[in-house]
Amino acid sequence: MNDMMLFNRTEKEKLLSEIASGKLSHAYLIEGGEGCGKTYFARFASAAVLCTGDKPPCGKCPSCVKALAGSHPDLFYFSPDKKASMGVETVRDIKKSLFFMPNDGDRKVYIIDDAQKMTVQAQNALLKFIEEPPASVLFFIVADKKESLLPTVVSRTRIISLAPSDNADIRRFLMSESKKNGGEQIDEAINMAEGSPGKALKLLCRDFSRQRQLCLDFMPVLVSTSKSDAMAFLLSMKLNRDGVKEFFTLLMTALADVMNARFGRATRLLSRDAAAEYAKSITDRKNAYLFDLATEAVVRAEENANINLLLMTFAAKLK
Repeated sequence: MNDMMLFNRTEKEKLLSEIASGKLSHAYLIEGGEGCGKTYFARFASAAVLCTGDKPPCGKCPSCVKALAGSHPDLFYFSPDKKASMGVETVRDIKKSLFFMPNDGDRKVYIIDDAQKMTVQAQNALLKFIEEPPASVLFFIVADKKESLLPTVVSRTRIISLAPSDNADIRRFLMSESKKNGGEQIDEAINMAEGSPGKALKLLCRDFSRQRQLCLDFMPVLVSTSKSDAMAFLLSMKLNRDGVKEFFTLLMTALADVMNARFGRATRLLSRDAAAEYAKSITDRKNAYLFDLATEAVVRAEENANINLLLMTFAAKLK
């Protein structure tokens, strides 16, 4: 199988059909969850548009090689700084090259990554260009979900929604990308990734075993809802921001397991027996409340909140 077609095959085949028919839209919105391959899809699509081979993207012609490496002169990539939004200055940068003719072929492609971080002013400025771009220009706008963008921007694009990937494909991907040869670590990463190859690789490479064990150790404390014990436990973890985010993401999974056990469904982090025992100890309402607290903690970690304050706030909100 062509490695470029490993994930999101249906969506890629549909886009390739549009390229072959010459019925491309001038702007596409690629949406999907974290790690589902949105940015790679945009690069794949760009390579297909710029390809000079027989079956785009051939992956072998100079245009494909340069596009996939991010060095093609007619491919422009824009993304926000890690902790910042994307303002109107980015749109001004786009405008600088927008009306020049392509260098190598008859198309120029613009990828705007993490577009959900664009300010309202930036989106309104971009709107002017995606409504009526030059005939040679094609936009691939990448965002977590279409609802994070202005309706006026969304309405000017053709939407490509990426679904979770098959576990067998994720396993094949992990086996090729990771130095680990299989076994329990790969199984756990796939199990936790919920169909996201990027998330699975991140979990595997960073070795989340410590956060996983911390989560398992914290569950009895959480279920007892002792604020003092919970605060003491959380502050003793000594995790960095990514570790805290991962810890609370795992906690969300554990709480989902408790609910699944109540209805006889499969669990992903806790064993069936452990999840069933916790289900006897807390009500559905309390479980949902704890899940919401963990979700809030993940969001605050992503928003660069003070970690110790985040942990203390979580413990203080336990009922």
